[in-house]
Amino acid sequence: MSFSVNSTGSDNTQLGRRHLLVLALVFLVSAILTCLLYSRTLHIGFLLDDFVHLDYASKACAGDTSGLMRAFTGNWTGQADGLTSFRPGISLSMVADHFWYHLNPIGYHATNLLTFSICSVFCGVLAYQLVDSDSFKQRASTAVTAAILFAVYPLHAESVSWIIGRVDLFCTVFYLASLSLYFRFRKSGQYLFFVLSLIAFLLSLISKEMAVTLPVVIAIAEVLLPNSLGWIKQSVKRRAAYFAAFAALLVAFAVLRTVLLGTLVGGYGAGNLRDFIHSRHRFFNAATLSKILFGVNEEELLAPGFGKIAFSSWIGIFALTIVRLVQPLNRIRTFAFVVAWIVVSVLPTFQIWQISPNLVGSRLFFLGSAGLCILMALILVPTFKHLAATENHKILAFLQSSRFHLLGCAFLLTLAITWSVALQHNLYPWIDAGRQMQVLHSRLVDLAKGGQVNSVILLNLPQDFEGAGMVGNEEILHRMLKPPVTDADYSRKFSIYKDPSEASTGVMDVGLLKRTYENKKDAHWLLWMTGEKGWLDWTFPTGAKTFSSNEFSTLKRKAMVACSTFEKPKYGKMVWAKLKEPLDPFAIDRIELIVDGSIPDTDFSEKTQLLWRSTKQPRSWIDYTQGPPGKWSDYEARGMESASSLKVIVFKPDNVRNWLLNGPIKEVGFTLPPGRYSIKLVELRAAKSSDLAPKASL
Repeated sequence: MSFSVNSTGSDNTQLGRRHLLVLALVFLVSAILTCLLYSRTLHIGFLLDDFVHLDYASKACAGDTSGLMRAFTGNWTGQADGLTSFRPGISLSMVADHFWYHLNPIGYHATNLLTFSICSVFCGVLAYQLVDSDSFKQRASTAVTAAILFAVYPLHAESVSWIIGRVDLFCTVFYLASLSLYFRFRKSGQYLFFVLSLIAFLLSLISKEMAVTLPVVIAIAEVLLPNSLGWIKQSVKRRAAYFAAFAALLVAFAVLRTVLLGTLVGGYGAGNLRDFIHSRHRFFNAATLSKILFGVNEEELLAPGFGKIAFSSWIGIFALTIVRLVQPLNRIRTFAFVVAWIVVSVLPTFQIWQISPNLVGSRLFFLGSAGLCILMALILVPTFKHLAATENHKILAFLQSSRFHLLGCAFLLTLAITWSVALQHNLYPWIDAGRQMQVLHSRLVDLAKGGQVNSVILLNLPQDFEGAGMVGNEEILHRMLKPPVTDADYSRKFSIYKDPSEASTGVMDVGLLKRTYENKKDAHWLLWMTGEKGWLDWTFPTGAKTFSSNEFSTLKRKAMVACSTFEKPKYGKMVWAKLKEPLDPFAIDRIELIVDGSIPDTDFSEKTQLLWRSTKQPRSWIDYTQGPPGKWSDYEARGMESASSLKVIVFKPDNVRNWLLNGPIKEVGFTLPPGRYSIKLVELRAAKSSDLAPKASL
């Protein structure tokens, strides 16, 4: 008897040591990968909404907690960004960071990296708990795999790189902790883990409302997992009581939040069941789903081979998934649970679910990505039990062979490598945005401190850089130009030029700009140059007031060659006209392209686009404005004989922002579409409205 007792105690001790060994291994792998992959983000600095939260955090550390208390008694951001939310947990984290690091952004980013690393750990721990095998190697390898996949997942760039992106980090770390603790409770029966799970759930809720799905996930787990994972058998009534505890906590939180915010749903808009039903199609957007599998920022070039390799590995993974269905029923239930968890986790995003080409919105899948990585680990790590004698079953023999297991490991390795490459690719815009913000901020502060100017007018603000947020609006600008960010309030010296006509169309009211410039002659005008990533001292440009050119060139075999005629071109052509000197963009009302020939396509004018290069932009940047929507007209102009075969297309760039603000125009050209036409280029010239007298329309 004593031997039996000692043996059991020894087994439990050994099992406990193994659990600790897996936890230590997962933590070590997560920490190393986080440092290797994300260390460059430590120097990004503050971006966009970060400045909003620095204000109350600084005041709270100085003894004024009024701003912090507003986070506990009302809307988290004051609806400055149109978001209705209740996230006091994040506000407390910002205050804690300010207490320790003051205005050193490295400390804030270090908090993000630490939290992300712990997310990766819990991802591995949950994978370990979900494996229904007695094999320690199998469980440990699945845990490490899940942690690695979570660490290298490419859509995590925004949440980790952006300080306030910690809303997803904190929500997810407490969400995963709560779920893991609940699994531990159901395995051991110790109510301490149940209480800790409820506390973690509450912390997740006050970090971000995405955590509202946890009670549903708990309910799904109670339906699918008890028999699969060897949980302590409980009556349906007792299991329902466990779910009721989570549901009651959620209801209490929802009531408090509704009282404080005046709305139950919040987010971006009112939101109700009807809105949810009408927006369900968003969850089936093919572009967004492809981003989930291999998310790459499309505004940055990446070798297309990586994408092909990644999607090839996904084809193999999907095939392997089908094969993995030849498993014991208990394991299929585990797969079903994780899939249901992924689906449920994204439902609260119904108002705005979409991942843009530049990965804006990728944070919406941060919580769901944990389930995805766990699912991949469960599928790709060899977990087959011997289903039957394989001597007379060649298919079963292959499925249980080392060769088949190696195939899954190959897909796993390919996926991890391609995800790592994509992650580094996606981090670049955030790192570069951080550098640009330092340039932007230092120039403005230097101007304010210099004392040489009393007023500075900014013609624009950088909203973002390839999806990475920068300044965004005037409120953010003013917050970054006064304490605690700066030693004095410099915000009063700065204002933004506002033109109602350019809000969504990219055009400007030229008259308003001229009047404002005349009235603010003493002000210093600045223009943010996206291509050069810096401020340009802006004045009204000078240059030729008109031009006329009948010399044209186009690119052929990597060289510019003269051209004048085009016979049924199969591809679009980019044609440039020779200018004697740069043009004053404010002096050019309209530009006429005169051609001679047969053009059967009546939409030719709409398919032709004006091109230009300005002196204050990189040479690789080609701005263009589309041709007018009107019809072709017979040509009749001063100084030329009327000819029925001469036709004109008119461009009007005079109110286009990029035409006006980037300095004198040094090159002008146009694109010709492919088609069955034959034309000779006659002239490209500046003209006034009175110069053109159309006779008839085609």
